[in-house]
Amino acid sequence: MEKILSVYWFAILLIVAGGIVAMVLIFYGKPYDVRELEANALMNQVADCISTDGEMAYPLSELETNFLENCHINFKTENAKNQFYLALNFYDFNNIGAEVAKGFYEGNPNLKGDLIASSLFANEKSFYVLNKDGEQPKEIVVKMLVIIDKNGENA
Repeated sequence: MEKILSVYWFAILLIVAGGIVAMVLIFYGKPYDVRELEANALMNQVADCISTDGEMAYPLSELETNFLENCHINFKTENAKNQFYLALNFYDFNNIGAEVAKGFYEGNPNLKGDLIASSLFANEKSFYVLNKDGEQPKEIVVKMLVIIDKNGENA
């Protein structure tokens, strides 16, 4: 009876030791890079702010003013250097090369120049929206570029 009990006791010790080793490896292993998730969340927030039910929520002429406040976006981090860059460009759906309105950006423009550096994460997205403003074309393609630095937090 003692031999059977000692085999089970040894198996339980192996399972517990294996669990502890697995937890330590997960905790101290390769860090998770969440910049892609941050970029997608930011782009979804901007798209929801610009477009409601497939139509422009704000006239293009008013979109740039107080954009961050209107969309409830805060680029402030604990670092003094801004680590986000968001660029918006508006194109005519029927003529993609023709800009409908002057594009604008928010955040740190130096990140766009440093895009070649491998520590930056960039994501681009475009979507189609209808414009209610009579002066501009009715169908607009909005192109977004999001660049996130935050390499120190994700390394």
